[in-house]
Amino acid sequence: DNNSNGNGNGNGNSNANDAGGVTLHLVAYPAKDNYEGQLYPTDWVRHAHAKSDAANKYLVLLDAAAYVPTHSLDLSQVHADFVPISFYKMFGYPSGLGALLVRKDAA
Repeated sequence: DNNSNGNGNGNGNSNANDAGGVTLHLVAYPAKDNYEGQLYPTDWVRHAHAKSDAANKYLVLLDAAAYVPTHSLDLSQVHADFVPISFYKMFGYPSGLGALLVRKDAA
């Protein structure tokens, strides 16, 4: 197959998935800066999702590891697709544990 690019879908476009050729984009940012403690707007998630159209889907990873120990994060209001959290930062001692929360529709 001359159109194959080695990704198995045969369409020659490594950014397109097999579900209709939609190009996926990942926007990642921290809710709170780990160094200076600056907070970034959680509504950036909504703005990134608003860029999605029939050909492009924008997924958002909101890094909440430094944010959740001191702020509440309502995931029914902030619809990030991926949210990593650190139990070390939440509980204050090195546990080696954390979590990656994934929205069902992003999986």
